[in-house]
Amino acid sequence: MKKGLITALILIAIFASFFSLYQRFQVEEKNNNVDLVYDIRQFQELNKDEVKLSFSTLKEYGVSGIAVYEDTLQNLQNSKDIQIIRGEELIKRKMISEIKEIYENFSYDSDSAFLIFEGESLIKRAENSINSWEKLINIEIKSKGFEKNKLLVFFPEWGYEYLSLSLGFDNDLISEIEKSGLKVIPRVINDENSINWDDKNDQLLLKNITADYTIFAGNTISGYNHNLAETAEILKNNNIKFAKIESFIAKQKGAENLGHLLEYDLLRVHSIEQAEMEKYNSKKVVDRYLRAVRERDVRILYLKPFLETKDDLKIAELNKNFLNDLTTGLKNEGFSIGSAQSYDFFSNSKLMLYLIGLGIAVIGIILLEKLLGVKFNRLFYLLLFFVIIAISGFIYIDKIMFLRKLLALGSSVVFPAFAIITQFIDKKENYLKSFGKTILISLTGALLMAASLSHLSFLAGIDKFRGVKVAFLLPLILVLWYYLRKEFLNNNSLKENYKLLKDFLDYRIKVRDILIVGFLGLAAIIYLARSGNFSFIPVLDIESWFREFLEDILYVRPRFKSFLIGHPILLLGLYFKDKIKAFMIMIPVLVFATIGQITVINTFAHIHIPLKISLIRSFHGVWLGLLIGFIFIYLFKYLNKVRERWLLDD
Repeated sequence: MKKGLITALILIAIFASFFSLYQRFQVEEKNNNVDLVYDIRQFQELNKDEVKLSFSTLKEYGVSGIAVYEDTLQNLQNSKDIQIIRGEELIKRKMISEIKEIYENFSYDSDSAFLIFEGESLIKRAENSINSWEKLINIEIKSKGFEKNKLLVFFPEWGYEYLSLSLGFDNDLISEIEKSGLKVIPRVINDENSINWDDKNDQLLLKNITADYTIFAGNTISGYNHNLAETAEILKNNNIKFAKIESFIAKQKGAENLGHLLEYDLLRVHSIEQAEMEKYNSKKVVDRYLRAVRERDVRILYLKPFLETKDDLKIAELNKNFLNDLTTGLKNEGFSIGSAQSYDFFSNSKLMLYLIGLGIAVIGIILLEKLLGVKFNRLFYLLLFFVIIAISGFIYIDKIMFLRKLLALGSSVVFPAFAIITQFIDKKENYLKSFGKTILISLTGALLMAASLSHLSFLAGIDKFRGVKVAFLLPLILVLWYYLRKEFLNNNSLKENYKLLKDFLDYRIKVRDILIVGFLGLAAIIYLARSGNFSFIPVLDIESWFREFLEDILYVRPRFKSFLIGHPILLLGLYFKDKIKAFMIMIPVLVFATIGQITVINTFAHIHIPLKISLIRSFHGVWLGLLIGFIFIYLFKYLNKVRERWLLDD
C-alpha cells in the first residue's frame, strides 16, 4: 500500500505540474510585441555634432517611442538653461553685473540663492511652477522681472535638495515628438535625496500625463514610502502601465511594492548604460538586447545611440545600421515591433499546490529515511499528514506566496540529492541507464519546482525564488553525509565509529591533501559566488567569448556547471564507479555530479525566463554533457592503456 501511495502521489503531482505550466506557456507564447524606446537626452547629445538623426528617421527604423524627462533645476543647470547664483558668491564678489541693481533689493545671506531663467518659453514654465514650489518647500519665494526675457527667483534659504524642483515636461518637445508619429514615454524623476518623494508633487505631474506607460527615473519610485498607493491609483485611472527596469540594471526602491499594488500588470525594461555602449560593438549590443527579449521576457528595449565610431562609418549610419540589425533580429526570432503588452494574469490553484506539495513531500520523506538509515512505517503517514496540515495552515493564513517559495526550495533541495543517492551511490546497473534516471529525477524536481512558482508575480519579476545559495549548498551536504554514513558508519558499533573518528583525527596530512582540500575550497567559493543573479567574481573575457559562441550556434547556451562539469563527471563516475576506491577521489566526483543535478533544477527557478528557453537550455546541457563525458571516458581508458604499456616495458 505504501509503495502504491507513493507512486500515485508522485504521478498526480507531475500531472498537476504539467497542467500548471501549460497555463504559463500559453501566456508566454502569445505575448510577442516589443517596443523600442529612444532616450531623448542621448538623442540630443548625438545631434549636437550635426549628425541630424531625426525623429522621423528613428520611426522609420523601428523606434516606437521617445523617453522624455521632466525638467528639474538640476538638469536645467547642467544644460546651462538656467543660472544659479549663491549668496556666498555674491558676498565674496560684491557684485554680479547681471543683477547688480536687483540683488540689493533682497535680504540675502550666504545660504541664499538666485535663479535666473531666460527665454519666453522657459519663463512661462517657471512662472507656472512657482506657486507649487512655495507650497512644496514651505518657504517664501519672491520673484521679480528684470530685463527682457529674463526672470529672477529668490530663495532666502537654499538647499541642495531644491535642485530636484521640477518645471514638468517640455510641451514644445512633446508636440514635436508626437507630430513625427512617435509616442511619448514620460520619465518622472525621483531620487531618495529629493524633496519630491514624500509629497504630492509627482502625483500631480502623473495625473496630467497621457501615455501608454511610464518609466520612472532616479533611484526611487514616485511616492515611495508615503504615497505609493496613490501612485498606483493614478496609473490605473489614467491607464498608464508601469514599465519596470530590470533590477540588475537599476534597483529602484518601491518598484516591487508598486508591482504588487498594480497586481503585476507591468512591463519589463532592459537598458544599456551609455558608457557600456561605447565599449561594445554593434553586434554585441544587438545580441544583448535580443537575449533580454528572448530569455527574460523583456518587452521594452530602452535604446541609446553610439556616440563614437571606431570604423569608417559615419555616426548616423552606424546608428541606423544598429537599429536595422536589432529590428531584423527581433523579427527573425518571431517578435513584432511596437505596442508592448503586459502578460495576462495566470496562477495555478490552491488544489494544484496541495498536489504538488504532496509529491515533493513524498520524495522528501523517502530521502529522510535514507539519510537516517531507517524505514518509516506509520511515521511515513504521520509525516505526510503533517505536510497536509502545514500546507492547509499556510493557505488559511493567506501565506500562499511564502508557501510557493517554500515548496520550490524543498523541491530544489530534495530532488538533486535523491537523484544522486538513489542512482549513483545505491544502484549498480548500466551506467547509461543510471545517468538517464538521474536526469529524469532531476527534471521531475524542476517540473514540480517551476509549477510551485506558477504565478504571474514571478514571471513579472516582482516576487523571486529565495534561498538560491541554500538550494546550491544543502544537496551537496546531504549527498556527502549519506555517502559517509553508508561507507563508513553503517552498521558499525559505537566502538568502531569511535575508532574511525580517532583514525581520522590522527591522519597524517600530506602536501597532496592540502592541495586537494585547497582546490575544493576555492571551487566551493567560486561555485557559491557564481550562483544566483549577482556575483562579486567577474566574468572573464574568454568566458564571455565562449558564451557568445555557444549562443550563436545553439540559440540558447547551456550552463557551464551542467555540460562542462556536472553531467560529464556524473557519467564518468558512473562508468568507473566500481573502480573508484579512494575516498579523496570519490568525494569530488560526488560533489561535481551533484552540482550538475542542482543546475538542472536551478535552470527552471528563474521564472522570468520563458519555459521553452529553460527546456532548450537543459536539453543542450544533457547532450553536450554526455558527449564530453564520453570523451572523458575514452581519454581515461586510453591513458590507462598507455600506463599499462609503460609498466610492461619496465
